[in-house]
Amino acid sequence: MGQFKNIKEVRYRGITFKSKLELTCYQAMLSKKIECSYESESFLLQEGFSFMGKKYRPITYTPDFIARDAKGAKAIIECKGYVYRDFPLRKKMLLKKLSGEEEGCRYFLVQNEKDVLSLIDALLCINKKKTLKTYARKNV
Repeated sequence: MGQFKNIKEVRYRGITFKSKLELTCYQAMLSKKIECSYESESFLLQEGFSFMGKKYRPITYTPDFIARDAKGAKAIIECKGYVYRDFPLRKKMLLKKLSGEEEGCRYFLVQNEKDVLSLIDALLCINKKKTLKTYARKNV
């Protein structure tokens, strides 16, 4: 939490969310019976390495939520009220990784409550086996 002072953690159903936006998103998905998991999977974006005697840690990305459609395709959901400086690069690295490994995967960036409502509409379309291409491209 050390990066931002006005973000407050919130507990709900035994889960500690890092922001109220994450909680709002989670509650909206639960209310529509959309199965999701919170910070359940991390993606390795770059292996750790050594160079001239100095060790560099791996670069990883842990999205806020992962939901699945009826066919098992992933929807990766990131809640960001404020986009910090290294986020655009990590997002770009994740999208490159997903483009080569995760067929049919969608990525959503949620920044406010209006975005939460759009996300829910999009996820319900996934569950009805309709395409999300337009929505996903807008937010990638």
